[in-house]
Amino acid sequence: MKVFFGLRTEQGCQVFTWDTLAPARPTLLDPARELWNHSPDGFNWGYGGSGPAQLALAMLYEITGDQDFSIHMHQDVKFGLVGKLEGNCWARSEEDVLKAALAVARTPEAKEQAVQHLAASRNRRRTRGEKVDA
Repeated sequence: MKVFFGLRTEQGCQVFTWDTLAPARPTLLDPARELWNHSPDGFNWGYGGSGPAQLALAMLYEITGDQDFSIHMHQDVKFGLVGKLEGNCWARSEEDVLKAALAVARTPEAKEQAVQHLAASRNRRRTRGEKVDA
């Protein structure tokens, strides 16, 4: 499972992604600016601005690899999850992000895509031997 860690310092906000079954260290999350460049200044959280929009987009794209879904859903995920993150340090799993996408999806098509991505995530985790809650 992928886990995202955010850290706010005097130098700015950094977000790392870590695959819990991979031996590698956490890596910086790619901002996915090739899809949409909301924030040349980077990521942020805890409000509804451009930094949180970039973070929502990047997390969705990192999890799903689905450009259309990530672009379509990132503003809603920004308000439903990223804008509500508090403090200088946080962690969220890919399941948390996909559940947030499902909760804020406004159309039947978006809900169906969120369900499909959540199911795919759970199937990947089962295949790798991870415990998956229903």
